[in-house]
Amino acid sequence: MVNVRTGHLVVDDLGGVSWLALRTPALPAAELRVDAGISLAVDPVSPADPLGWSIDPGADPAALGEVFAEAALVSLVAASRADGPSIARWDCPTLPAIWAHRAHVAATARWTLRPLDNGALLLDEAMAEYRCGRLALAHRLFGYGEYALLALGEQAIDGELSAAATELVRVAMSAAVATGLGGEIADLAEQLTGVEEAHLSAALTDWRSVDESALVGAGTYAHDRAAPENDTAYAMADPTVLPPRILAWPGAARPDIRVDYRAGAYELRSRLAAGVDPWCAEATELLAYTVDETTGRLLGVAPVEAGPNGDLFAELPDRGEPGARAFGLFSAEIDPEQLRGTAFGRTGIEVDRELLEGWNFDRAAATRRHLTGDSPELTELVMAAETAVGNARALVDDLLLDDHPDAVARALRARLDAIDAYLAVLVGTEPRQGAVLLCELIEPSEDR
Repeated sequence: MVNVRTGHLVVDDLGGVSWLALRTPALPAAELRVDAGISLAVDPVSPADPLGWSIDPGADPAALGEVFAEAALVSLVAASRADGPSIARWDCPTLPAIWAHRAHVAATARWTLRPLDNGALLLDEAMAEYRCGRLALAHRLFGYGEYALLALGEQAIDGELSAAATELVRVAMSAAVATGLGGEIADLAEQLTGVEEAHLSAALTDWRSVDESALVGAGTYAHDRAAPENDTAYAMADPTVLPPRILAWPGAARPDIRVDYRAGAYELRSRLAAGVDPWCAEATELLAYTVDETTGRLLGVAPVEAGPNGDLFAELPDRGEPGARAFGLFSAEIDPEQLRGTAFGRTGIEVDRELLEGWNFDRAAATRRHLTGDSPELTELVMAAETAVGNARALVDDLLLDDHPDAVARALRARLDAIDAYLAVLVGTEPRQGAVLLCELIEPSEDR
């Protein structure tokens, strides 16, 4: 098995420097922007072990050295740039605990499928930046999330939050005051310090009866593929080319896109997730596409219209051979080269959906365990996580039955090994990497 720290250090001809881990992750990576021109690729399952990092040409590597607490890393980048383009094997350090937590927050923000309270997520990010010693950025984030901190503080005082959520609100208020936020926040922080745990028991009891769909997400727009109508097809959206939580999530194995053939054109329909503003930037930048399923060639792209009730609509031209096309949605920020339209690519989308759903059930189980300890509901969540990841494993296993070029076959076997390793984590007794976050403990408001 490949060492999680081993990878290739690459210097391009413009002076950009990157490190890419040799290991294959089970889940898609999340991106954490560390500084201008510097980013980390985060493994949601193991956030302390980066999948890669990159420094743009001309970017100062000092921030990356601070992230890893390795001054020698700055010298390494400078020396590598001076030597010119190269590829070398190099073992990357693991992230210190404070930055592993920051990476975990980034992974949660990117890959949580259910609606999240944006204010609570801002506070999680602010607390993580504060722990990393980036006080100016933490102050700015606390400022953006001040409305949420005030509202959550009042709810905590009134006994409307769980004990776990209240403790995180306490921590957030203390950190916010330390970064320079005063006024109402400082006053509320003093009141919150005196809240009795017994005052919160009712809220904790309420959380014991929460259905897992509230923790994982259950979209109302779903399609049954068992009996397709004439001139109607269904497709599964690719989460890796869409903004997080933009579409209603019907479940990993259920399509969230409907395509109807009408008079020489294809009408594509889907639905925004609950609470998403139809006129927000993420919704207005959605595009629909159709590709040749055999070659992956792009056949058409069209803007998506969002209705006030969250319905999405697009019309695509009738091009290509009948029955040999695939459809989907993507963000205008995504390079069309990343679209997966072949039969092999569409199966890859199904694999990612199952793995992400499994990880979401796993996170929901961690939240449930943190709130209430062992319970029948916890067992159901753990079993649901194992089932989803097992489904992904079966899909990859089926792909390996076909003939592939050697490089593709090796990549599939490496993915299968990574999925097996994650399954071992799910059935094991070791605690998960990544603390339960405030945004995982708070139900989102209607406008999030």
